[in-house]
Amino acid sequence: MKPYASVADLQAIGLPESAFVPPEDVTQAKFDAAVTEQLLTTSAMAETYLRGSGLYALPLTGTIPVELTRAVCHLMAPDFLAWRGYNPDQFDAVYAERAAAALAWLKDVAKRIVVLDLPAPPPGTPTNSGPGRAGISTKPKRGW
Repeated sequence: MKPYASVADLQAIGLPESAFVPPEDVTQAKFDAAVTEQLLTTSAMAETYLRGSGLYALPLTGTIPVELTRAVCHLMAPDFLAWRGYNPDQFDAVYAERAAAALAWLKDVAKRIVVLDLPAPPPGTPTNSGPGRAGISTKPKRGW
C-alpha cells in the first residue's frame, strides 16, 4: 500500500512551515521518511472505513480522490503537530476540528452516505459486499 497523501499534500492544508523543519539531529530525508510513514499509517486507518463500505477494491491504486487525500491530511495534522512538540493549548484548534470532520466524513463513506468517484472493481475482485459476503442468519425464533 502507498500513502493516500504526501508530505506536499500535508503542507498544502496550511500547517505552519516550522512544523516541517526537522530537529537538529535529523536529516531532512530521514524526517520526510518518518512523516511519510505516519501518512501511511493514517492512510491505513482511513482504508478501514473504505473497507467497511464494501464498494472498493483495496488498496486503492491509480489516482487517489482528492477528498480522500484531504481527509488523510486532516486526520494526521493534530498528531503530527503533537509529534513535532507543539503545545495543544497554543496551536489553532481548527486542526482538531478538521480531524473530527474528516473522521465523520469517513464514517459516512463506510455507511455509503458518501461514495467516492472511483471505478468499480473488476469482476471477481474481493470487496466487502455482494455475493459471497459474510453474513449472519438464524433459524426461526426459538421462543426463549
